[in-house]
Amino acid sequence: MDVSRQDVAGTLVAEQQIPANGKSSPIPFTMSVESSKIVDSNSYAVQATISTYGQNTFRSTNSYLVLTQGRPTTAELW
Repeated sequence: MDVSRQDVAGTLVAEQQIPANGKSSPIPFTMSVESSKIVDSNSYAVQATISTYGQNTFRSTNSYLVLTQGRPTTAELW
């Protein structure tokens, strides 16, 4: 999610849906982002949501800044 602008909702740059298939969390995952969607001067954040039968049952309470401006390329979401 591009979160560079404070006055508008972030812009989605990547999304991934992972079927749990009976697994419990944490569920490790990797996401790829097209480099053409990343601007070095912008800020990007990762969030996670767990849904069960279309109902959100968990959403990360923090946004984890990643990718640009010296920030990490990985994040652990809790």
